[in-house]
Amino acid sequence: MTHAKYNLTKIFLSLLFGVFCVLSLSTTVLAASSDRLIELTNQARVKNNLPVLNFNQELTNAAQAKAQDMFKENYFAHISPSGKKPWNFIEQAGYQYAYAGENLAMGYSDDSELQEAWMNSATHKENILSPNFNEIGLAVVDGKIDNVKTTIVVEMFGAKEDLAKPAVLGVNSQINAKIENSSVIKEFQPIVDQKILMYLIFWLIGCLLMLVYFTIKPLKLSKLAK
Repeated sequence: MTHAKYNLTKIFLSLLFGVFCVLSLSTTVLAASSDRLIELTNQARVKNNLPVLNFNQELTNAAQAKAQDMFKENYFAHISPSGKKPWNFIEQAGYQYAYAGENLAMGYSDDSELQEAWMNSATHKENILSPNFNEIGLAVVDGKIDNVKTTIVVEMFGAKEDLAKPAVLGVNSQINAKIENSSVIKEFQPIVDQKILMYLIFWLIGCLLMLVYFTIKPLKLSKLAK
């Protein structure tokens, strides 16, 4: 009987440890990486013979502020319910732009999957491959939309007034009047990562079967001993 209790205790502790490991792994996997997304964006630009985008802290601050505003006001869109546009956040961050653009995503757990989805969308791809941009900022923020936990990714593109090339609208065009893709409204819907959930369910079923097996086996041996 002591042997049976020992097995139960060992299996129970192993079960708890396994759950902790799986949950830790899922947390790591579900966390999108801003550095990796910027890297993937620049890889796409290089493949299309475009210069890479330089990281800009002001654009990153603007992206962070936009993500926090979406969670605070409970919306997922380029324009907030109160009428705030992406350019408002960029200007508030102190970035004096000639060109600016914004990409949004929600619920993605894999950087490559998200980048592929953006590249498969004409408007988002246009931002990523725009020759008018030379700087980028990105924020990955966790929160709740409609009381559901999710991750929002905000990607801000820009070119400052003193660094931008003249717009192809005429020799005397005012480049600060050109706003790239200001009418982009397409958004990505949440995608639930089913793989981790399935792995966890199968693992738990296996542990429960082991628990039953090691519980019944000592009982049979004790009966034989009697």
